[in-house]
Order: sequence, then structure tokens, then C-alpha cells
Amino acid sequence: YRFYNEYSKTFLRQRHFVCTNNRIRHFRTWTLWSLFENNLLDKGYVSYLANSNDTNNNYKFEDFLLDIKHSLAKDSQHKFSTDELKKLKSFFNLLPIECDTKQKMNISNHQSGMAIQGVLLNSYLNIITESHADYVKNKRESIFITEKTWKPILAHQPFIVIGQQKHLYALKKLGFKTFEKYIDESYDEKIGVEKYETIKKEITRICSMEKNHLDRMYWDMMDILEYNADYFLQMFENYTKFTDDFIKEAWNTI
Repeated sequence: YRFYNEYSKTFLRQRHFVCTNNRIRHFRTWTLWSLFENNLLDKGYVSYLANSNDTNNNYKFEDFLLDIKHSLAKDSQHKFSTDELKKLKSFFNLLPIECDTKQKMNISNHQSGMAIQGVLLNSYLNIITESHADYVKNKRESIFITEKTWKPILAHQPFIVIGQQKHLYALKKLGFKTFEKYIDESYDEKIGVEKYETIKKEITRICSMEKNHLDRMYWDMMDILEYNADYFLQMFENYTKFTDDFIKEAWNTI
């Protein structure tokens, strides 16, 4: 990624953001719906493989509506207006949304975890929808960080995370740097609708930027991006060595 990044300086990336999603989650549904509602789908490389060829990843419209209500903190008995239902149905009919996958092919967890997607190299911001995004205060401050976060770090991309409260805080505790100079990261301490509204506002702001301006901002943060990628690889090597030493020690005691 560093090699390709270095040689990509001559070119403007073609999309403001990338947001790839496989399995159905209510917060992923909210994210894609928000992009659709604000006419931002064309600003990014976007996927949501709900209602694809995978029978274990199918949505009923009624369940889709319940997820939208949950994300908007509305009661399950809430009634959308006729116009709202029409727009929600228009979005639902777009599923599955694909940007880089071949149609009628199921994507395994292993495959979706590989950081080899070309769309990462041709976009500026990564909108991450993590595996968990609690709607309540994270009292235990236990954060589950997956490959969805590590991929943009390896790909030298800044990111916004739709995840658990204090996800960015956990990354910083691990030794990574985030992008508070460039992105409003106050969402990390928030929950529920307040969190979602802050994220939506920030995504909308970034998508309203002229490509040249966004490009300058991206290259201005390159020190952070390179630091994070190097730090991740070093952390990975340290954990690998730790595991190797642990196995050798255990073997020698047998």
C-alpha cells in the first residue's frame, strides 16, 4: 500500500469515501440508508450485501423497517408516513448494493477480511461499520476491534467508525493515532441517535468538499497514516513472537 500510495500522488482519487458491508446489522442499515437519504451514494464506493445470493443474509422489509426504527430511537409501533415508506422502499429495492464484488458470489468472512480491495486505494475516507455498535453506554469499556478497522490502517486511510462507544479511545490506548485535527471525533464518546447524527453531519461535510481540497487534506495527514500502518505491523510481529515463544515454552515443559 505504501508503494501504491507513493505513486498515486499524481492522481486524484475517484471517490470521497469507501464503505463496504457484508452481513446485515442494524447500524449498517442505518449507515447505508443515511447515505441514500442524503444523496451521497455516488460520492463513494459502497456495498451492502444484504439480500444477495446468501440465504443467511436476507432481509424482510418488515425487519428492515424495525432496524431503521431502532437506529432512529423510535418505538417499534411507530408509523412512517406514506412518503417516508415510499423512500424507504426505494432504498430497500436497491439491495444488494455492490461496488467491487462479483454478482451471485457469496463472500466468506475470510475473504471479506483481506485488505486487497482496489476501492481502498481509489478513495480518501473509510467509513467503517464494525462488528458491534452498542446503542447504550459502554460501561465495561470493552472494545471489540476487527479486521474492519485494521484494513484501512494498512491501506493508509483515515476513517470514521460506526462502532462501540470509545472505539477510537481504545485505539489510542493501544498506541495508534486518530484524526481529530481533520475529523470531528466527538462521536466516539456519544451513543444512540446523538452519535449517529454527529457521524452523519461529519460524513456530509467531508462529502461536500471539493476533490482538490480533500486531496490536500489527505496528503497533509500522511505522517499519521504511515505511523499507524507501521505501528500495526510492528504490533502484529510482537504478538506473533509472543505466541511463538509461549508455544515453545509450553512444549519444553511437556
